[in-house]
Amino acid sequence: MTSLQKILLVLCLVVLNSCGLIKRPFEYQEIPFDIPIPYGATEEKAIFEACQEVAKDKQNECFNKQLEQHVKTHLKYPRKALAKRIEGVVNVHFRLNTDGSVSIMAVHGSNKILEEEAAFIINSLPCLIPAKINGQAVPFFFTYPITFKLPDSRK
Repeated sequence: MTSLQKILLVLCLVVLNSCGLIKRPFEYQEIPFDIPIPYGATEEKAIFEACQEVAKDKQNECFNKQLEQHVKTHLKYPRKALAKRIEGVVNVHFRLNTDGSVSIMAVHGSNKILEEEAAFIINSLPCLIPAKINGQAVPFFFTYPITFKLPDSRK
């Protein structure tokens, strides 16, 4: 092989590598976790953008406050549930993906109408900063209860 051929080969490899067309078996774009990772098991917790400037030891508290505020702001009691005087707690099991988006995994409640509204609220979360392990974004699973209580209920 001539030196010109070697130079061309090296240039081709550099271009292919920089375009991401050459993958080495030990390099990963994402850690392939298929098992649920609980919120507390990650090195860097997932956070809302509003929590970025908060001290690390307060980010969990900030995350919970932001999530609670989002639910309070976006909760609209479904008309059908109001008319039928339906109340209850809906547990929304969701996954925060590596790109910060949310995927609903399951919704469990006493009524389908409330379940649909709870899923809508969680799906409307803004893009979050994902959790990380070893510096790489990882998906994690989270369960959040949403309580639907009629304002004039006297139970």
